[in-house]
Amino acid sequence: MLMPDYPGFGESFGQCAMPYVERRPMVHATIDFIRASQQVLQAMHYGRKRELTITGYSLGAYVATQTAREMETNASAVSELTIDRLWVGGTPCDLKRITDEAKVATHLPTPYLLPLAIHSYRRNGYPKIAVDRLLRSPYAEQLTSRFDGMNEAYADGLSTRASDLFTEAFVRGDADVSAPIDAILSENSLTPWRNRCAFVMLHGASDRTVYLDNARAYAEHHQASGGQVDFRVVPGNHKEAGILYYLYVILHLPEDRNT
Repeated sequence: MLMPDYPGFGESFGQCAMPYVERRPMVHATIDFIRASQQVLQAMHYGRKRELTITGYSLGAYVATQTAREMETNASAVSELTIDRLWVGGTPCDLKRITDEAKVATHLPTPYLLPLAIHSYRRNGYPKIAVDRLLRSPYAEQLTSRFDGMNEAYADGLSTRASDLFTEAFVRGDADVSAPIDAILSENSLTPWRNRCAFVMLHGASDRTVYLDNARAYAEHHQASGGQVDFRVVPGNHKEAGILYYLYVILHLPEDRNT
């Protein structure tokens, strides 16, 4: 079992900023972990299975799904391994669609998510983002101090009302303000593929952090594009549905121990 932490945490703290919902660095880091684990097992003369079960919830689901897609569509990713099962829950899929809903919401249960994404994009692959055109003052000026990896109170003081947090131009969708970030969000969204693994998505019926319709629309798009996904709606919001996701994983993992 391999449980990678996010880049910028653990031993890599201070060496990089977490690439929150940024596909390429998160996928490449995870695949590097998988390659390293295979080398360690070989060096220690352990027998290795060639089938993987990949699983994650919320941001972990984003990383798990993007990683599975890369491994199944890019033959050179980890050529000697195949993915048997992909189990995810509360998955962010179409990031632009999530953002379009969030920036007009009267209440944001987790108001730090979009500011964190903006900060992460600016610190990593997209340094030219004009933050002050997306976020109101003082939130635009506070991004670095809020999300420096040391501030445990990063969510304190953030308004849960979108109109207080985001600029009028961003909320309206003015082209010159929204187009750059929309392009980044689209680039990092999940693209359907013709999966070979058994793919299960669970999502909370009342999830207002990662909206249910976002995940359902992706599942329908995935099916229409030739993929196969078992999409299941479970009771609860983002946190409550997470418990049911973990129960699903726990109840299904024993099947592998007997094969």
